[in-house]
Amino acid sequence: MKKTLFLLVFMALAYSSFAQKMPIGSLFIDGASQREELAKLFEERFIDEAKASGYNVTGSQSDAAYSFSYTITENTGMDAESNEPIIRIIIINNSDGEEILDFEYYFTDINEMYNYTQFLFQRAAISIPLPRRNDLIDVGWQNKLLYIRASFDYPIKFFALQPDGLIGGIGVYEDKSDPPRISPEDNKVLAMPGATVGLEVQFLSFMSIELNVQFSMGDTRDNNFVNLAAGAELKFPLKFFPNIVIEPYTAFTYPITVSDIFHEFPLFMVGGGLQAGTKGGKNGSFFVDAGFMYSIRKAGMHNPYGGLYPKPSVIYYNYYLLKLGVGYKFGLINRKDDGSTLIKHY
Repeated sequence: MKKTLFLLVFMALAYSSFAQKMPIGSLFIDGASQREELAKLFEERFIDEAKASGYNVTGSQSDAAYSFSYTITENTGMDAESNEPIIRIIIINNSDGEEILDFEYYFTDINEMYNYTQFLFQRAAISIPLPRRNDLIDVGWQNKLLYIRASFDYPIKFFALQPDGLIGGIGVYEDKSDPPRISPEDNKVLAMPGATVGLEVQFLSFMSIELNVQFSMGDTRDNNFVNLAAGAELKFPLKFFPNIVIEPYTAFTYPITVSDIFHEFPLFMVGGGLQAGTKGGKNGSFFVDAGFMYSIRKAGMHNPYGGLYPKPSVIYYNYYLLKLGVGYKFGLINRKDDGSTLIKHY
């Protein structure tokens, strides 16, 4: 008996030493007992042992590859000399629900279990197959509570000419001569560099909100003007692949600075887009971003030809914005309901 116990302990310690040298995988630990102090004792001890052995302990069974389940009951059988507690441990493969281990252990003193919880855990965990290192993929970068975002942008602004007050719907004019002199106007396109910085909160696994500040250079008459806007994006992260996240989103922007070339400017823009990111380091991702924004109200520019063609005094345009950008976002704080950061890749 002593030789058998020694062999088991030796195998457990050898397993523990090996386990700490590589990531093991994800494990859900769950137990029950009529005595609250026993349930709490074993839960804390088994979680500590699992983490020390290299397991990622998850908060739900669906996030883990295997479950470590235990129950503590009183031994009331005919052959029991006293009501000795019994701990029953079951290891379950969560992919198919198969029980791969089921054993019991009798004990009399709670204090003695401080010395045996490691033995019990390793005796059970040795039945869990070790995945190859290449089979484990870290997806923790997809499940952060908070992300800091920064990107280099190249917004393309479109001003579509509107006929309001224009002769023939296309020209500014002066009416002192007969016939009046006319200067045709056209659509305007502005493409200048910009940048975005922001904070994204992933409050659900499939939904997040980002608040940001957007900078861009230039108006249609001065490339040195700095445009500044506040933005909000409601995103829907799609995590079909361990190394990619695709995030369609709806967006809203509010202008903070407006060039004085405008007589009136839309109070806000709405739209949407798509952000696609790939893993960049343990906690972050590189991404590309493309979106389209439009304003419901028109933008009115002051007529720049007042001396020669003074009418109308304001030229109106429909305003659209094509957003293009590349950037990086760094994740902070794991989400509590996404305890699993390692998944097995087949």
